[in-house]
Amino acid sequence: MLSVGTRTAAARTAFEAWLRPEIERGADPTIKERRARWAEVVRVNQEDRLAILSAVEANHELIPMILARCQDGVSGCTWWIDHFAHTWDPRKRKDLPFVLYDFQIKELVVPFVDLILDDDSGRSMDWLIDKARDMGATWTLLAVATWAFIFVRQSTGLIGAQTEDTVDDA
Repeated sequence: MLSVGTRTAAARTAFEAWLRPEIERGADPTIKERRARWAEVVRVNQEDRLAILSAVEANHELIPMILARCQDGVSGCTWWIDHFAHTWDPRKRKDLPFVLYDFQIKELVVPFVDLILDDDSGRSMDWLIDKARDMGATWTLLAVATWAFIFVRQSTGLIGAQTEDTVDDA
C-alpha cells in the first residue's frame, strides 16, 4: 500500500468542512479569509509532493505502485492532478501546483473520467460546459485529458473553445 501523498485530500476536506457551514449560515467568508485557509491546503500539498519525490528517490520500487495509484479511475485521476499537475497563472507569470477544489472534482473530474472510462464505443462525443472565468474548468479538463492520454489505453481527444471576444460578448 502506498502511504505517501495522503494528506492533501484530508486538508481539502477540512477546508470544505469549514467553508460549507459558513456559507449555509449566511456568513460569506471574505476572499482574504478563503485564500488564507486555502493556502494551508496548498502548503500540505507541497509537503505531499516532496514526500512522494523523496520516497521515490529513496526507493525506485515505489514507481509501479505510484503508477497503479494514478490509474485508479476518478480517485487515481484526482490523486495524479493533486500531486503531479501544474498550472500557469499568466497574471502572476507563475507556475503553480494544481490542487483541485472539491467542486472541480465533483462537477468536472468525476463526470469527465466516468465519460472516458465508460465509453468503449469508439464514437465521438460532444460535451458542452457553460462556465465562468477563473473557476479552473479549462485547466481541470486539460488535466483530466492529459491523465487519460497517459493512463487510459487508446485515449484520444479534441478540446475546443470559443474565442475570448465571443465569450466576452455573450
